[in-house]
Amino acid sequence: MASPRRLRSKLPPSRRYQCAPRSMWSQRILRVILITSTAWLHLNGHGHHDASSHCKKSTLKDGPMQFDQPEVQSPDVVTFTVQAERDAVVGLSPTSLGDREIYTIVIGGNLNTVSTIGRCEGDSCEWTVGPVSTPWILNASNPRGFWIETNGSYIAVGKLGRSEPFMYGVDPAPITVRFLGYASGSPCTWDFCGGY
Repeated sequence: MASPRRLRSKLPPSRRYQCAPRSMWSQRILRVILITSTAWLHLNGHGHHDASSHCKKSTLKDGPMQFDQPEVQSPDVVTFTVQAERDAVVGLSPTSLGDREIYTIVIGGNLNTVSTIGRCEGDSCEWTVGPVSTPWILNASNPRGFWIETNGSYIAVGKLGRSEPFMYGVDPAPITVRFLGYASGSPCTWDFCGGY
């Protein structure tokens, strides 16, 4: 019986190594490693969001944005679930009051059909990403999981369990992100505690 080494050497050179070009895979692999390791650290209490003592589970009706989560540091990955019919809104702000220019992330806007990212002050947005088509991304009966990555001027939003964001952008005039707020245009339940 031939040894594994001999079998390998008998393969034609073109079939010995079937690797994709480095440029095609290297970005995806690094992104998966970053998101997976950062999310693992956060969920196991080693990251900035200590799941055991600072997390919040909240049920909201339509109302003002709540800023009661632990302070965010950039770069950071925040993971959460939300159960809502439509309009899950996350705010990333320099202050805990959300009273200045903030990044506003809307998931399931326009009757749960689109999502957007914007740098807004009040009702006026100077920089936006989207709308991105995301039909039925939210569900009123079951929680849906998401992650938000911030790194300076880069913001990305994706679904838990998937490494590729469904929307992302680079702000040409970024603001400092220190606090996370959340609100909704419909009754909803938020969970920033992990374990999902």
